[in-house]
Amino acid sequence: MNNAPRIGRGRAVSQAALLTVCVTGMGACSSEAQEPDGPTAQVNYAIPESVCGVSTDALGLTPLFPPGDTIEESHHESSKRNSCYYDVDGALVLAIQSGIVADPSANPPELRPENLDVEPVTVPGEHTAHIWPGQAYAVGVCNDGEEEQAFMVLISSREPADPQASVELLSEVIHPVVDALEARCADLVRDGHGA
Repeated sequence: MNNAPRIGRGRAVSQAALLTVCVTGMGACSSEAQEPDGPTAQVNYAIPESVCGVSTDALGLTPLFPPGDTIEESHHESSKRNSCYYDVDGALVLAIQSGIVADPSANPPELRPENLDVEPVTVPGEHTAHIWPGQAYAVGVCNDGEEEQAFMVLISSREPADPQASVELLSEVIHPVVDALEARCADLVRDGHGA
């Protein structure tokens, strides 16, 4: 009886298992486990020092930027909202949106379809904050010196790709990001972008 096909299947299963361990272990595998001639993914662009006007390093946002060669940044301000978008190698990898909301209990804007039926992780802290894989939504308070208004922050990120790692990282950064953007929200209200 010829066992060659069976051995081939076993080798393929072993290679698939090794790949799974490498991906889920996040760096636990050495370079020997990678293909010898395959390029190593690196960040070959300058990660922005700030996102939406707040420090990238101080807020721990650097891991939200994936390997790649080029980055493009764009900003949009309207209807008392501010949005910052970051594309790496032509693909949107990070978006941060903030602004005044009339109903702080409303569902977050632009929630990804795959998250609509997922129970979010609630992150305790000063703000009401909920996390899904790849998305974080929180509601803080904007005080423009005259009144307090509900102020929402939505972070959408493709990194980390692993859902659990994404939830953990976004849970760590959401409150500091809201704090930093709350400090700038009065400018948004005063400038009266949109209605």
